[in-house]
Parts: sequence; C-alpha cells; structure tokens
Amino acid sequence: MENRVTRSQDGKYRWAYEVPMMKNLTIFWTVIKVLFISLLIVILIPVIADLFDGVPFIVILRNLRVFGYVFLALAVIAVFSYWLVSWIYGGSYKAVYEMDEDGITTSQTKEQSDKAKAIGAITAVAGLAARSHGAVSAGVNSMNSGSFYSRFSKVRTVKADRGNNVIKMNAPFNYNQIYVCDEDFDFVAGFIAEHCPNATTSMK
Repeated sequence: MENRVTRSQDGKYRWAYEVPMMKNLTIFWTVIKVLFISLLIVILIPVIADLFDGVPFIVILRNLRVFGYVFLALAVIAVFSYWLVSWIYGGSYKAVYEMDEDGITTSQTKEQSDKAKAIGAITAVAGLAARSHGAVSAGVNSMNSGSFYSRFSKVRTVKADRGNNVIKMNAPFNYNQIYVCDEDFDFVAGFIAEHCPNATTSMK
C-alpha cells in the first residue's frame, strides 16, 4: 500500500500512514479525553443526586477529591498502557484508508490487527479473572475490531490539524481520526469537507 493517495480503477482513493506514537500524541490525548469525559459523567450523577438530597457542600467537595485521585490513578495507567501498546506495535500505529464519495474506512494493517486481537484476548481473560464485565467487553471489542467506517452524511464536525497530519471527524457515536502525509493533506481535507454537507469544518 502506497503512503501517497492513489485513485484505483474502482474510483476509490487509497493510502496508508504510519503514526509515530511517541512523537505524534494525538491518539494518546484522545484516550485521555475519553477517559476524562467518562469519569466526569460518573462524577456528575452522584453530585447531582447529593445536591437534591441536601448533602452538605463540604461533603460533596470531599467526594470530588476522591474522584480526583481516581482520575490521576487512571491517567497513570493510561500512560503506561499507551507506552506498552506503542512498544508492542514497534513504536508506530499503521493505518490503511479507503475513501469514496460516501465515506471513509480506516483499517489496521494485518500485522497490527493480529496484535490488537491478541491484546484484546489477554484483556478479556484478565477481565474474566477479575470478574470485570467492562474489561471483558473491551477485550472482546478489541478482538472484533479490524476496520472502522465513517459515513460523510452523518459527520457533524471536521477538524484538520496539519501539524499532526490528522483530520478529526466527529459524528453521533462515531469518531474517526484520518492521518495523511503532507503532500496529500490539503486534497484529503478538502475532499472530506466538501463531502460532509452537515458538518462544520475547521482547518489549521
């Protein structure tokens, strides 16, 4: 697969990109962002319930401090996990893309897909041992993941970040990061923006 964007006889554009995971941290910050939002949702539910129940504000603050410690612990685990996955992947995330008028498919190379499935299997087994349904679910999902499709008509925001060679596409229950080399960045970003009629776009 060529790193440059090429158009095949079927009219689809295809290319590959290798993300240096320790230099380009967009994947890491996405993980931290998801972690933070998930924890924030978990925090807000009991806080709102405590407010309605008339729990003293000082008690609520004390509980929030506990959640802060939990977030720091999870952040440390996330940093270590990111480093471990980067090491397993040989320092880079390798993605393959296929794009047409309707949408774009992101896939891992077969080598990394096999490694991802192995990591998912280990996670699932560890989850069973710890009786953690969340870990089991995450592991099974990792084992089943091989490609990810974003339909342009459903995309709501497109953010192009030239400095990190990434185009972020956000749709309801669908988030995708498209990596492309410098030479083809403007073309791919423009193509995506043009074919996402319902999206607001941001280019930098």
